[in-house]
Amino acid sequence: VVPHYATALGASPAQVGVIFAAYSAGLLLFDIPAGIACDRYGYKPPLVLGMAGLTLATVAFAFSGRIWLLAASRLAQGIAGAVTWTAAMAVVAALYPSRRLGQRMGIMMTSGGIGTIIGPALGGAFYCRLRRPFSGCGSGGYRAGGAPLVQPDARNINPRNKITPGAETFSWEQV
Repeated sequence: VVPHYATALGASPAQVGVIFAAYSAGLLLFDIPAGIACDRYGYKPPLVLGMAGLTLATVAFAFSGRIWLLAASRLAQGIAGAVTWTAAMAVVAALYPSRRLGQRMGIMMTSGGIGTIIGPALGGAFYCRLRRPFSGCGSGGYRAGGAPLVQPDARNINPRNKITPGAETFSWEQV
């Protein structure tokens, strides 16, 4: 969808490359600051802000009518994605004992991969039908693909990233 959409706006192949690279640049620039924010403010504020930012950036991308807006919204998606993924991985790291951490991180990364595979296919189908990019399909693929597999066990965390041993239930209000 991105190459077709960008070229429909008159983007050159180099500009299409910049649009693609903008997402990765956002990730690269904000992964470490996102981790610092999680340590400083807990997981919930960065996670909520990251998801809200990702939603806004995706809507901005869908309705961009200029090449520079496509690149700027992809950069914003990368920044928000860095914050969201970093906070989500920190939550998983806090929830699981070390003997299960690798498995749960693997499931989380696989879920993201499934979304990356399914999202563009669904986005292309929606684009062909609606003539508007629908770049939110990746998150739907993630949710359908593997997010339900990452279920917390008998451990809990509070908003300041402290593990509470022996907690029997998990509530997102405590993240």
